[in-house]
Amino acid sequence: MSFLRSTCLAGLCALAALFLASADSIQAADAHPEWTYYKATFVQKDGRVIDFFNKQMSHSEGQSFTMYLALSFDEPELFDTVWTWTRNNLSTSQTDGLFAWSWGRRDDGSWGVLDANNATDGDIFLAWTLLRAGERWKRQEYVDASRTIAQAIRARLTVASGGYTILLPGREGFVDQDEVAINPSYFIFPAFYDLARTGDADFWRGLHASCREVLSKSLAGPMNLPPDWVLLAKGVFSPWGEKGRAFSYDAIRVPLYLAWDLDRKSLAGFTPLLDMFKEKGALPASIGVSPGVGNEGDASAGFYAILARAAQTLGDGQTASDLWRKAESVLPNEKQNYYSYVLFLMAKTRGL
Repeated sequence: MSFLRSTCLAGLCALAALFLASADSIQAADAHPEWTYYKATFVQKDGRVIDFFNKQMSHSEGQSFTMYLALSFDEPELFDTVWTWTRNNLSTSQTDGLFAWSWGRRDDGSWGVLDANNATDGDIFLAWTLLRAGERWKRQEYVDASRTIAQAIRARLTVASGGYTILLPGREGFVDQDEVAINPSYFIFPAFYDLARTGDADFWRGLHASCREVLSKSLAGPMNLPPDWVLLAKGVFSPWGEKGRAFSYDAIRVPLYLAWDLDRKSLAGFTPLLDMFKEKGALPASIGVSPGVGNEGDASAGFYAILARAAQTLGDGQTASDLWRKAESVLPNEKQNYYSYVLFLMAKTRGL
């Protein structure tokens, strides 16, 4: 889908597509026992989302992803409960209008913010879901909160480097002189389109276009995939050390966001992964993109589900069905895996 809508007809079509996508998600909510399990297992009554695989901590990613799902499945009370916990616990005087990325048990036994630095994808999801929830459920306070977060993102989380507008992964720790670290999985393309309604539409249009270009120039390895982390140094993009050695835990979200954005041209770059699955019936959890780095592990249900959504968007219905079956067969073995469950459920939706 082109980011720039140049005619009224195109705008109306886009609105219709967004409505149908939202309706599809809402109608599908009751049909997903996985969503019922997710809420019962990972979401506390007070709205805290627990990552059992990560020392039972909570993070802005988990909170905002759960808000996305609550909105997709039309659960306003749950949305508000998760947002209230997030606002009360991850927003501090140290976060500059953004949200601390991690919260959990400290060394002294107390519970609270572990690292006041933000994770940009969490902030983008918070701004995006608050905007869309405010519009859908007529909650002006959500729209106002979205605008505040979006303004902080514009002010604190982008830099100009190498002729690009670079979205920083966090407020601190990712810029060193003429080098910038980048996480392509933070490029939540459809959110940029919606957040243009919060103010400074030109900024969001430009960020959308720049992130597309950065993504295309970051591809690496035999299969031409995005690394989990990328370094931009002296105008050159390359995998960022150990963090960027593979397409794996982080970068798997890239095809999901491209599918939500209906960017079939970019999404077609993941066809080799679909072909690998068709040939072998399974996929590794980590696919090497740096020289000498091989494939490792077994893909999670969330990994398969995202590629199923990608295959659906590309019109490959048979492969999509096979990938969904694979995801559904793996998920019961991941009962404590918050991340795989949340990716599985997000892949069941078509975006907001």
